[in-house]
Amino acid sequence: MEPVDSHASLRCSSLPPPSCTGGDDSKSSAAEEAAAGTPMSQLLRMVFAQTPNASLTPRQALARMMISGLCGGEEPALVLEQVATTMSTDPYFLQLKRGRFRVRNNADEMDDGTLPVPQTPRAIPKTLRLLDGLPDLEPADVQGVETLCSCKNGNGWKCSQKAKPGYLLCEHHLDLNFRRKMRRVSRMKDELTSRMKQKSHYLDKLS
Repeated sequence: MEPVDSHASLRCSSLPPPSCTGGDDSKSSAAEEAAAGTPMSQLLRMVFAQTPNASLTPRQALARMMISGLCGGEEPALVLEQVATTMSTDPYFLQLKRGRFRVRNNADEMDDGTLPVPQTPRAIPKTLRLLDGLPDLEPADVQGVETLCSCKNGNGWKCSQKAKPGYLLCEHHLDLNFRRKMRRVSRMKDELTSRMKQKSHYLDKLS
């Protein structure tokens, strides 16, 4: 029995599309030739158009491209890198959890109907969180988004002071928390000093 070439089995060209199962290779070669001159973003849109509202990982999108004969005969590892980069940077796709992507719909657009300019794969979700649904704020309006102190006593009381910028508590409760931590550190230091003295006294008796 001849050994099986596992690398060759992974090549896109070795997986003919379902329409070619009858031995018609002309359709497969035509699809590969068309894919060779098509941008990756357009190829991915064709893949997602086959299953509307679907969420796919880059590997799943690549698998569907291979089945449809859209890889152009290139190595899957190289194509996978292009797929992942395109899906992460193209505003047409929305990144979800666990590395999945879906086609962006009208509900994902901003108020003015535009999409944020792609920067880096990690910067896109952050840009959407900051800008989605928020108009351009004037300096006077920015002060109105200040939050209140989150300190509660568990019996219905809640602090009405404004939280310090960058914190969840007001300056008063931040100061109280700082003092509590300092007292706790002081007690731990005293306990450690006391234990060291007891140990030293015990060793002196043994000597």
